[in-house]
Amino acid sequence: MSGYIGTKAVTLSTTAANVGGDSTVGGDLTVDTNTLYVDSANNNVGVGVSSPSYPMTIASASNAVGLAINGRSADGLGAAYWFANNGTTQHGDIRASASEFRISSTPASAVQTFYTNGSERLRILSSGGITFNGDTAAANALDDFEEGSYTANAKDNSGNTSSTSATGYYTKVGNFVHVSVYLPNISTAGLVSTDAFYITLPFAGVTNYYGVGSCIADNVTFSSGRTQVNARTSTTADHVIFRGSGSAISDDSVTVSEINSGVTDIFFSVGYRTS
Repeated sequence: MSGYIGTKAVTLSTTAANVGGDSTVGGDLTVDTNTLYVDSANNNVGVGVSSPSYPMTIASASNAVGLAINGRSADGLGAAYWFANNGTTQHGDIRASASEFRISSTPASAVQTFYTNGSERLRILSSGGITFNGDTAAANALDDFEEGSYTANAKDNSGNTSSTSATGYYTKVGNFVHVSVYLPNISTAGLVSTDAFYITLPFAGVTNYYGVGSCIADNVTFSSGRTQVNARTSTTADHVIFRGSGSAISDDSVTVSEINSGVTDIFFSVGYRTS
C-alpha cells in the first residue's frame, strides 16, 4: 500500500514501512525493542539499551561493544575515536590499526594523566617523560629506560686500544647507568706502559661526578704499598679508571705496566651518572 503524508511518499507492507524524504517523530523512538531507543523526555539515546542514562549509552549483553570509524589516511592508522570539549576543536583521540594502538593529546602543551581512587598516579608530559603521584616537575620526570650490551675495550689514556674486548651489559634508568663487565686475559700490546689503564663504558659521564663500583682483578702487579684495586668512572669520558689503594698510602691509577699482558682478568660493576 502506498500514499502520501503531506508531500512525503509512504509505502507500507507487512514487512516494512518506507518514508520518502525527511521524517519527524514526536516522543520516544523504539527500533526493535532496544536496538535503538530515543528518550525524548531526557534527550538520551540508547544503542542496545532501552533506558539510556546518558546522552549516548551503548550496551551489549555480551559485554562486547565496538565502534568503527573510517580510517585516517594522513597517519595510516585505522579506526579512530576523537574527543573535544569546545565545539569541533579536537583535544585528543584514540586510534588503532593492525600494528598500533595510540592514545594522543592533540594540543602541543597537553599532558596525559592517569588517576586511581581520585588521585593522580601517573603523568606523561607533553615534552616527554613520566612523573608519578602528582609530581609535575619536568626535572623529576623519568625520561629513559633501556637495557643493552656494548663492546667494552681495554685502552690507555693516550687513546690506544688493546686487541682485548668483551661484551658489557648495562641498565640505564633516566640519567643513571649500571654497568657490569668481565674482561679476561687482557693484552697490553700497543698500549703505553706508563699510561693509566682504562676500560670503556657505554655512555659518557657528567662533569664533576665520580661513580664508584666494585672490582675483582687477578694477576695484577701493584705498585709499592697498594693491595687492592677499585673501579671509578671518569668525570667526562666514557671509561672506567682503576685506582690502586692500600694502608696509609694515597690511591693512584693502575697503569698499563701493572697489567700482566695475556694473564690479568678484571671483573667490575659500577654505577654512574650520564647526561
